[in-house]
Amino acid sequence: MNATKLQRILVESPDGRVLHIFDMGSREKVLPEIKRALRDGKTVQWEDGSREWWEMRELVDTTKSGSAQYQWDSAGEKVRAERIRHLLTKNGKKTTVLMPGKHYVWLS
Repeated sequence: MNATKLQRILVESPDGRVLHIFDMGSREKVLPEIKRALRDGKTVQWEDGSREWWEMRELVDTTKSGSAQYQWDSAGEKVRAERIRHLLTKNGKKTTVLMPGKHYVWLS
């Protein structure tokens, strides 16, 4: 298997500060770090200039009140959430996709 040569990928904080620059090695080698950054709420600027970030939204049942509005994990510490992937291309086109799977977050 040939590794894809990495060009330059930036990881930014929500306020736009560059936190890390990946410009060495292969894409396959740094992809786990990139995914971790996305899970942590960072924005990634890919080699082609497109930008990606993930958003977590708690699932809320508005017909209920208090903590009953949420679906809690088995330990009762985190609530069920949906993960949304946002991609903004270099030419300004935005795509939003709901990512599959069960996701849990600390209640904000």
